[in-house]
Amino acid sequence: MYNKLKTKWILLLSLLFIATSCIDDDLSDCPSGLSVGFTYNLYNQDMEYADAFENAVNDISLFIFDGDGKYVTQHVATKEDLKYNGYRIDVCCLPSGNYQLLAWGGIMGDTFVSKELVKGESQLADVLIKLNAIKNGASDENLAPLFYGRTALLNYKNTKHTKVEVPLIKNTNTFRILLQDVNSQEVKPEVFSFQIIDRNMGLDHENESAIDLDVTYKAFAQGNLAVETRQGGESELANTVVYAELSTSKLFANHTGKARLRVLNNVSNEEILNIPIIDMVLLMKNQKFSKSISNQNYLDRIHNFNMTFFLNNGSWMSTQIIVNGWTLRFNDIDDL
Repeated sequence: MYNKLKTKWILLLSLLFIATSCIDDDLSDCPSGLSVGFTYNLYNQDMEYADAFENAVNDISLFIFDGDGKYVTQHVATKEDLKYNGYRIDVCCLPSGNYQLLAWGGIMGDTFVSKELVKGESQLADVLIKLNAIKNGASDENLAPLFYGRTALLNYKNTKHTKVEVPLIKNTNTFRILLQDVNSQEVKPEVFSFQIIDRNMGLDHENESAIDLDVTYKAFAQGNLAVETRQGGESELANTVVYAELSTSKLFANHTGKARLRVLNNVSNEEILNIPIIDMVLLMKNQKFSKSISNQNYLDRIHNFNMTFFLNNGSWMSTQIIVNGWTLRFNDIDDL
């Protein structure tokens, strides 16, 4: 009798402990539930990488759809929430079934916004992430980082604790454009305007372009760089370089020939250069990696681009460009 009573009390206390452990979606000790983790591989120019999720991603919005693509629920986590929970989001109370997980990082701020979804009604195809830092079709902001990830169809059983990992890619990019005078003549930043024109205002559930409108990205920072020059046998520093930094949304390999970098002379109203910027980036990729990775995979991995253009008496010398330290030479750049 005593042993039976003791066994019942042990069983009751065990169940109480399990129930307590499941409070607040902490599923680490739960017999069931879905635990979603995230990774973001940061690549360098040599395609070497390390997981940088903890430092790079500020927030996660996790959208859950059923096997038919119908919207089920959403879970959000700030950087502090993620750190507290071991950089995971725990989801409880999902019934068994097939699910698709869609993750966006960076849509809890003001730079990018998400279309509102209705539980039980909205579909995957209704997902829309839109650039919000825009006015009259133009953006001159240093965009907050935007990340995207999606899982394959998940067959979930609510009778066990399931862990899922979602790899993320980064969508936002930074371009640092340099104009250098080859004759060591001073150049003034206010003389020039810099633009990148592309069609990437909105992104859908497949991280593809979803709004067929151009965005003009303008410099969020611009100024002079002093370079050592020699005149009369003596060296001195002179402002012979103008730099501009521009921030854009996702780059698409199928936008070659369409996405353009333009530099304008504000005094003469002349167009200094107008080139297909994605083509320039992919030329560097082809020199280094040929066909070892696809063009889109390369654009999804590299997000910082330094480009140097040379001026001679105010005109662009179109035979040479330096991209991320690699010199690209042309006989006729118009052939691109």
